[in-house]
Amino acid sequence: MRQSMTESPATMPMGRTDKLLELIGIFALVFIIGMPLLFYNDLPESIPRQFGFDGAPDQLGNKAVIWWLTCIGVAMYAALFVLERSLRKRRNPDVNNVSTNFEGHRLIMIQWLQFIRLFVSCLFAYIIYVLMETAMGQVSGFNPYFVPIVFGIVLGSTLYFGYMAINVGK
Repeated sequence: MRQSMTESPATMPMGRTDKLLELIGIFALVFIIGMPLLFYNDLPESIPRQFGFDGAPDQLGNKAVIWWLTCIGVAMYAALFVLERSLRKRRNPDVNNVSTNFEGHRLIMIQWLQFIRLFVSCLFAYIIYVLMETAMGQVSGFNPYFVPIVFGIVLGSTLYFGYMAINVGK
């Protein structure tokens, strides 16, 4: 994922790793849409709609809840995609006091958005999968470590990319 800081991110072609991560995100997006389409009729009328910190279902709701999760997952993927692509296309601002590390910071932000988009799509795919499996009685809910792991990944990626941004000019 590390690319030369002398080129603008807008002119850089996507590398193999970028393309692979993009492909994984698209597969997760297809899963987010495909799972409810394929198995909606097999779901019971009431499915879990809320889980506690221990991973067990707390509340039940209509099975249409699965479509809300699908819509939110797709909307988040699309919003992050548009944000990342617009950041790639943006030109340098016409200001005299622009940081000499502007392109390096922009590249790091693009990479962070790519990671977050991949993470969000995989996260929603997993949530929909577990929700459907729980509704059909295959599993009893989420692993109790699910929430701490998600927070750890979000915090860890933020710290990592923040560290990269701080050290881009050193």
